[in-house]
Amino acid sequence: MLLGVSMGGAIALNVCRKCPELVAAAVLVAPMLGIPERSLPPAWQQSVLRGLACVVPGAAVLGTNASDPAQQYSDPARRAGNEYLFQMLAETNLATFDELGVKKIVSSCPHCFHTLGKEYKAFGGEDIEVLHHSQLISTLQRDGKLPGPKHDGEVTYHDPCYLGRIGGETKAPREIIGGVDAEPARTGEQSFCCGAGGAQMWMEEIVDDDHERVNVIRARELAATGADTVAVGCPFCSTMVTDGLAAIDADMQVQDVAEMVWAEIKANDAAIKANKAAAEAPEEAEA
Repeated sequence: MLLGVSMGGAIALNVCRKCPELVAAAVLVAPMLGIPERSLPPAWQQSVLRGLACVVPGAAVLGTNASDPAQQYSDPARRAGNEYLFQMLAETNLATFDELGVKKIVSSCPHCFHTLGKEYKAFGGEDIEVLHHSQLISTLQRDGKLPGPKHDGEVTYHDPCYLGRIGGETKAPREIIGGVDAEPARTGEQSFCCGAGGAQMWMEEIVDDDHERVNVIRARELAATGADTVAVGCPFCSTMVTDGLAAIDADMQVQDVAEMVWAEIKANDAAIKANKAAAEAPEEAEA
């Protein structure tokens, strides 16, 4: 699924021709493409993209074929060693972005955040700004376009490698959910991998009896925080952390930060409606 929005929150790319005066720059909101759907947990497929679309004003569906190579951003191809496919997809996608007038890309996947923001520049994408979805949400919160950040329960956060250690972004994901209550032993730019990077998502990890899988090691660190929820900002991490926690029988929920923000927005709206109804009730009784 590709989501196209205008930064002004007014229109989507697929209807921008109806209101050209409202379009300052085309923005592409990109989920992690190139991952077989079976590799993504149902909650991520259904909730994260829907949550992001609801959080970002004016979001609308632009296209819907994640299996089409022309819509994949080629991170897995390069990590797996298929440089030819990577370059072919990069050139094809950049041509598509140019045709659509895309100037900013918002990605819900740190792998795409890195690939589109840094590696595509070698093929002509120098003028395209790339943001992780937590960065966009943070901006909208600071501008007062979204309610202030907060969360329920005890929350810890797992830093995705391509966002934290490699991308240097550790603040925005924490800020948009109102901070975290406990950090794992390894965190921020010194965090520990979920075990899926480098195309390992599709490879069987071979470990001997004296060692544990990478995602299980990380799951133990996250469970040791005592938190109720593990916040993530990456579809790879969502899958690997969920599997790792299940392997150690840890009763923790895994949620993308966009899911958490959308849940708080819905709760805030419900509270406003309830307060309004309570205020109107006495007036109706008097009448």
